[in-house]
Amino acid sequence: MRFLAEEDLVRLLHYQANNVPPPWQIRQLKEQIDDAIRSAELNGSVTGAIDMKMVHTIVQMKIRLDNLYADWAEGKLNNDSGVN
Repeated sequence: MRFLAEEDLVRLLHYQANNVPPPWQIRQLKEQIDDAIRSAELNGSVTGAIDMKMVHTIVQMKIRLDNLYADWAEGKLNNDSGVN
């Protein structure tokens, strides 16, 4: 678990208050998480069972997302276009 320094938290709150879109890495991972959740929900509704491997995968993706937000707040990610 990472904790942000006060100035990094202020930067993140500034981004939020000014509707600064997150960097492409964050947006891309959020889309992947949403897709994985939809897939897991569909699978669960069809099979009636929870796929614990998929739950673990989604949790790991969310941890990576938290770390990306921390990197962004610390100035390690920029808001480039994300063209790979």
